[in-house]
Amino acid sequence: MRRNVLSVLMAGAATALLAGAAQAEGNNFYVGGSVGLNFLEDADSVSNTVAGGLRRVEEDFDTGAVISGFVGYSWDLAERGAVRLEGELSYRTNDTDSLVFNTAPQNVVSDDNESLSGFVNAYYDFTQFSDRFHPYLGAGIGFTHIDKNVVYGGGANINDEDTVFAYQFIAGVTYKATDQFDIFVEGRYLGTEDPDLDRFGGPGPAGAGGLGGALTTTQESEYESISASIGVRYRF
Repeated sequence: MRRNVLSVLMAGAATALLAGAAQAEGNNFYVGGSVGLNFLEDADSVSNTVAGGLRRVEEDFDTGAVISGFVGYSWDLAERGAVRLEGELSYRTNDTDSLVFNTAPQNVVSDDNESLSGFVNAYYDFTQFSDRFHPYLGAGIGFTHIDKNVVYGGGANINDEDTVFAYQFIAGVTYKATDQFDIFVEGRYLGTEDPDLDRFGGPGPAGAGGLGGALTTTQESEYESISASIGVRYRF
């Protein structure tokens, strides 16, 4: 149901974008991209099975990378600034720095934490204060596909993927290098609905005996990140 509602909202936003472009004069389509650093927040993944008891996986992550591409449209509001609406695809990747299973530190054998996100974003540009430098604020809604493959301890692994509702908040500054070419720096907070990721094998919790490590359990996990990026826009 949630995905159907979001699909309607995203389709409506795209329709409004095209309708506004057809009616407005002197406004601009644009395309662009950005690259930067991604700081994935610490994550707790928790499950509780009758046979195996509580399983809690706590992870810290190394600084990773983010890359994004987008297409949008800007409405000039003259002395009141400008409003933009865009569609964006972004990719993030981070390695696991350390992992604790039920309070016991584990040796991480291999790790891969990736996500692919699609958003509809809306922005307000403060163009009324300077001809060259334009601060802006934005927000977006969409989906994030999380793909996780982490092997640790005595052969345990979390190797699963899930697509969840996502949202983001954005703040940045644009420098108008030319009439058509912009350079910008920005920060973003990305949050998601909790993904469900399966855990297979490995060490079992205290008191579970040999059965504890053999079970497959579904972990309710977390995915939140803060990123800092630099990018360009070309308006036409």
